[in-house]
Amino acid sequence: MLLFRVFLRHKNGSLALAQAFDAVLLSRETAERGLWTLYATGRVDEQPMNILSNAAGISGQDQPYSLERVQTLIRDSVARGDAARGMMIFQSASMGCATCHKVDGFGGWVGPDL
Repeated sequence: MLLFRVFLRHKNGSLALAQAFDAVLLSRETAERGLWTLYATGRVDEQPMNILSNAAGISGQDQPYSLERVQTLIRDSVARGDAARGMMIFQSASMGCATCHKVDGFGGWVGPDL
């Protein structure tokens, strides 16, 4: 995923990535890892996001609430989560989470506390 980050540092790198992704058949795992890399850098560039989402089988449509899904997400977060990295992403100006939301007393007042 280092390659993604290198591309994203360059002007029009996002477009070049999108064109490269569109030219090959990406595995679901590669697409998912690419999405996580983009999220982690705070980038939400539409073209690569759409191509990676399609390759990962992510529709972008809201999923109905499921207690089982929430419990699975909690278990996964406890097992593999990285609180320091999560806080770094939360505080990132490019993500804008802290504009509305608050974690441990840090952040905005509009959205619910996380």
